[in-house]
Amino acid sequence: WYVLTKEDIKYILDLCTLPYKAIINFAAVTGMRIADISNLKVKDFMKATEEYHNCTEVNDFLNCAEPGMMGFWELIPQKTRRSNVQCKVFNTPECSDLILFSLNERAKYYDKLREKKGLDYEITKNDPLFGNRTFNYKMQIKAKSISVTLGRYKNTLIAEIEKKADADKYKVEIDAAADLEQRKRVAEAQKYEAEQRALAQNAESDAARYRLEQEAMGIKAKGEAEAYAIQKKGEAEALAMDKKAEAYKKYNNAAIAQMMIEILPQIAENIAKPISAIKDVNIYSADGQGISAMSGNVPVAIKQAFDVLKSATGVDMAEIMKAGSLEAKTTRNINLNDEALDLIKGEKK
Repeated sequence: WYVLTKEDIKYILDLCTLPYKAIINFAAVTGMRIADISNLKVKDFMKATEEYHNCTEVNDFLNCAEPGMMGFWELIPQKTRRSNVQCKVFNTPECSDLILFSLNERAKYYDKLREKKGLDYEITKNDPLFGNRTFNYKMQIKAKSISVTLGRYKNTLIAEIEKKADADKYKVEIDAAADLEQRKRVAEAQKYEAEQRALAQNAESDAARYRLEQEAMGIKAKGEAEAYAIQKKGEAEALAMDKKAEAYKKYNNAAIAQMMIEILPQIAENIAKPISAIKDVNIYSADGQGISAMSGNVPVAIKQAFDVLKSATGVDMAEIMKAGSLEAKTTRNINLNDEALDLIKGEKK
């Protein structure tokens, strides 16, 4: 058994012509069997929709019936006739509209027959609801023909469903393959981007490392140059100090005296500066020697400076300077002890 779905019924209705469309719709919404449907009369439809009209004749019914009627059916199906079980079913307004439309088309067809052939044809209450009394090959519906028709549509439907299923399966496979390919491309693109970022980061790291190495080399070179300059400066200063020490050692007191003679005017000038800075001087002296006493302070200050240097270093600047004078160079005062005198006397003898 094959249970039709809503999509199947819609597909069949799209393929059917009007009479069959009304039958299939009615069978789908009421659930009646084909044998029971083929036995329905026009009067049964009029009774099922009597709540919407008061007509007793078919022509009046077709003229006054309004769209949207819902049919209420009470019947004893053939399958349960022996047990006298009654069934009650409803049909939808859409189904009633299809039945009305089918009956009106049949009435128009009978009108044409009357005009062309003079035949007195009209729809009666006892006419089949879904068939025609005369043209069975076109309109009359029997259980066998309906079964054959439904079987044909069933086979067609199954083929279409299988075809659609194959198409859906193929589409799913194509979509899956396309999605897989898209995912692969995205993954490859992401991988490429990650590699490029890694390369860029490595290049940036190499550049930063190279820059730091260059800076370190520059700092090292600068430090070495400064250290070398300091070393050379120290060596030059040490050499100069050695030279000065040698010079001082060689010339001894004469050099010191020469230096003192050169700076003596500066010493005297600095000592006299406080006196020269005095703008006005009032001298009060009883003996009249105030000015000479004031000017005599300069040599006194120089002598005091020499005394301080002698007491601090043991160097007697006065004696050194005296040793470099003409008297010191021409006059030699030699004090001999007794042994030296005896030695000199012995040589004379």
